Amino acid sequence: MPAAYQLPIAVILNDRGGSAPEVLGASLKENKRATIVGRTSFGCLGATIPTHMTDNSELAVTVQEFTGAVTGAKYNNNGIPPDVPADDRSAVDTATKLLLDKIATGSRPP
Repeated sequence: MPAAYQLPIAVILNDRGGSAPEVLGASLKENKRATIVGRTSFGCLGATIPTHMTDNSELAVTVQEFTGAVTGAKYNNNGIPPDVPADDRSAVDTATKLLLDKIATGSRPP
């Protein structure tokens, strides 16, 4: 798409969000397409296979871990660190200010 449509993106994460939000956040962060605002995410970026035990319990074994496509960073059990730290209460306001500042200065993603 033309540069006029490449607006800045902010993704808000915290330590309670895992899996799909982390995959989206990591993908955009790795490609320098978004700024992560908030707190380090939960760190659930892997695939597991459940094994059913004879006592009816279940053991889930991680068989695949997702890593950063560009940097090779290991996010599983580590989470996605924020570019701009913010607590839950201030994350939306922080992200909004960040985006408005980037738009005002004409800052566009690469």
